[in-house]
Amino acid sequence: MSRPAYYDNHPATGQHRPSQREREDTELTTAIVDVFDDSQGTYGSPRVHAELAAAGRTHSRERIARLMSAAGLRGRQPKRWKTTTVPAPAAAAAAAA
Repeated sequence: MSRPAYYDNHPATGQHRPSQREREDTELTTAIVDVFDDSQGTYGSPRVHAELAAAGRTHSRERIARLMSAAGLRGRQPKRWKTTTVPAPAAAAAAAA
């Protein structure tokens, strides 16, 4: 490889062309964002992966998770259950008898 060709494609010079993988990641990120927006922001990487697999796009769940993280997408977590009433110990013993 000639010196000019090396530096034309070198990442440090800021002039490199995106690789095939980078182009695929960009296209896949667009598809991920579409699925995520269709779910109103509720789907995490397992569900987004399942939706894309159903559409015929076979990628690993880890790749989907990496691209979602890079795009700043996170699925919503369900709220944790919070117990608001704690029964008296004597009341529980009386109910069991």
